[in-house]
Amino acid sequence: MLKKSYKNIKYIFTLCIIIIVLFSNSKILAVTDGDTTLDDDDDGPDVTDSSIIWHTTCYKGKNLGAINPDTNEAYTENDFTTNDKYGWCEYEKDGEKYVVMAAATHEAFDDETIKKAGYKPIRYLHYFHYNDTISFKFKNMDDDTVYKGIILDTCGVSLDPQGEDSHEYNGKKERWQKGEGVQVLDVFFPDATYNEEISDQEIEVSMDGTFSSSAGEKSSEGKEKTIVLLFSGFCTHVGDFFQILQNTLGTTLPLSDKLKVTYKKEDIVKHYYFKDDVDVGTANQSDLKKGSDNKTTKNVITTITVPSKIDNRAGIKETVFSTNTEIPGMPIDAYSATIGKVKFFDINFFDKAHENEDSNWKFFREIVSGVSHIVIYISAILLLTMIIIRAILLVFSTLRENPEGARDAKEVMDNIVKAIMIMAFSYLIMTFLEYLYEQLLNILISKNTSRYLVRLVVDNVYSFNTNVIGYFKYMSMMPNYIAALKYSFIYGVMSIANFAWFLYMALRMFAVGLMIITVPLTAVYELSGRTQRRGFHLENFLQWNTFMHAYFVIVFMPLVVVGSYKLMLVLMN
Repeated sequence: MLKKSYKNIKYIFTLCIIIIVLFSNSKILAVTDGDTTLDDDDDGPDVTDSSIIWHTTCYKGKNLGAINPDTNEAYTENDFTTNDKYGWCEYEKDGEKYVVMAAATHEAFDDETIKKAGYKPIRYLHYFHYNDTISFKFKNMDDDTVYKGIILDTCGVSLDPQGEDSHEYNGKKERWQKGEGVQVLDVFFPDATYNEEISDQEIEVSMDGTFSSSAGEKSSEGKEKTIVLLFSGFCTHVGDFFQILQNTLGTTLPLSDKLKVTYKKEDIVKHYYFKDDVDVGTANQSDLKKGSDNKTTKNVITTITVPSKIDNRAGIKETVFSTNTEIPGMPIDAYSATIGKVKFFDINFFDKAHENEDSNWKFFREIVSGVSHIVIYISAILLLTMIIIRAILLVFSTLRENPEGARDAKEVMDNIVKAIMIMAFSYLIMTFLEYLYEQLLNILISKNTSRYLVRLVVDNVYSFNTNVIGYFKYMSMMPNYIAALKYSFIYGVMSIANFAWFLYMALRMFAVGLMIITVPLTAVYELSGRTQRRGFHLENFLQWNTFMHAYFVIVFMPLVVVGSYKLMLVLMN
């Protein structure tokens, strides 16, 4: 009996708890059961709730919902001033200027028009009162300013951003479908200064003017963002480091410019080093037909169109590139270093009439020329000495009836013709190979000596010439960190590869100079009659066949890089 009574008491106690919970949450139930009422003190989640992604939209009109206390009539655009930067309406209150905004409001459910349109309170929305003030700042624009906003109107998109219901508002069927978790603040504009750029911008919102770096993010998203930003930032800094290093070693830019990889548009336009080659223009300038007078645009191989807005993870378009986005100024990459844009990498040591204004290269050529003449004289003396010595040995071996010694001496003597041919024709062959390389290079580049072969067209923003590494640098600068991740990684890897090739081109110049100096010694080595040893031995390099094979590979290797770049540009088109 007691056991049964205990069970009844337990059931009654449980039922009481359920009733208490239901009554204590009656406001939530009222919001979710389709009722068209909303308690004045039920604002929904806080504006800084991690589940909310705040976005802007834009609208223009004549009358607003709130009443102007000075006129006792609804606000109109004549009650506001216009912001100089963005063109939105601002309302001055207590000496402060506030951006005029519309939102999901409590007052909406007292409006008969809105009731007829079928709007109902939604549990996950935050609701404002008219004259509520907020602070907000943009997340994906080059603007860190904190703006103050005032809610003076109701926005239909804000009342149902996910488009759960279809509504007839102002005589039109309206249905929106924003991303999950998105809530909307509508910015009011006069007709004359309506600015679509402000639409679909992600913002951070605060009621008290303080912002958390993780506002609007879930914990897992915040960690993900931190990891991605650290990795992409590391890749970007690595890429910048190696590009700056190449600028420093390979250009005549002022020091302040050598330490930069991007420039403001107006700086590029005025810069003596960049203005003609980069050729900043309008967003459709690359569409010029063949035969245009624009020489720089004609020299590009491929045109890449980049959208200035992309869909973010919430499915909302956000601005990623604007006129404030800096333009890459990267004159040195593997391609430009190969086609002669770094004068120090010149290997034309034979043509005395060849013009190269680089003083360091001229100094090195004089050293190569002077030392090579000395080595020629020494090699000639060594050849003559070896011939005399081997002739004497041949005679003595013959007189002493030493056939083995005579045979060795005769084999060396038989190499005299080959050695003389090497001495006489090595420089001629090397000169021919260098000339052949130059002609093949001209064929590959089709006499297009521009270092910037890509025309980047940013929709509704601008267009400019750049190179492959500049394209990836530009794309890595978009504020959407997920979209920028792959470009940051590619940019970092390509910058390392470019610098490795930069070093190869420098070593190539020194190697060719050293080979010009040492080639006469291959004739001496040939006359000595020594055979190639197995494994890696420095003396093996003095065998003429091995020597010329190495020279051919060193000289002609850049053609592979130029051909690869041309193929890559065709594939990018």
